[in-house]
Amino acid sequence: MAKEIFYHNFKADLNKMFGEFGSENFIRDLCSKLNVLIYLPGDNVIERGTIGKEMYFVCDGLVNQIATDNKTWVGRFFVGDYFGELGILFEAKRTI
Repeated sequence: MAKEIFYHNFKADLNKMFGEFGSENFIRDLCSKLNVLIYLPGDNVIERGTIGKEMYFVCDGLVNQIATDNKTWVGRFFVGDYFGELGILFEAKRTI
């Protein structure tokens, strides 16, 4: 049941990101692996140097990528963007 709720809530967003694969089964399987996390303005999502074991999908709002000086913006992620994928592929330290 929970898998179906995730599927119906997130299929539109995930189809925008992964629709090129053309597989509803892929989207359904991906939904079964997701955890919903909510971050508030000013929250840190990831920190440089930590071991990456997750990736993130931006479904609402935006995420600022901030340099190590904690002031300078070096990038932004918008709805439909994702980040952290290298961490789950290689369990490497976060570089940003």
